[in-house]
Amino acid sequence: MSSIRKLAGYQAISLNEAFRLLIAGRGDPDLMPMRARKGLCSILRGFGYRETFMIKSGSDEGQLMWVRNPWPIDVASVRSGKTETYERF
Repeated sequence: MSSIRKLAGYQAISLNEAFRLLIAGRGDPDLMPMRARKGLCSILRGFGYRETFMIKSGSDEGQLMWVRNPWPIDVASVRSGKTETYERF
């Protein structure tokens, strides 16, 4: 349940954000061991995320992100106004 609360409001999340949010990782997630990276990706897939290229609205630069369908718990984040909008790249 703790991980669900941490991911609430993150329909789109970068691996870097997930690394910091879920496992309190520090530094560059690109430098983490491959086994740890695969584990983190497996966790994200388990929560319904899939890898896709996204672009932040109003930006020219795309990035690889993990995206999922909305969860009911996301409503609180939307109501608080703490949202960023992304589109498929």
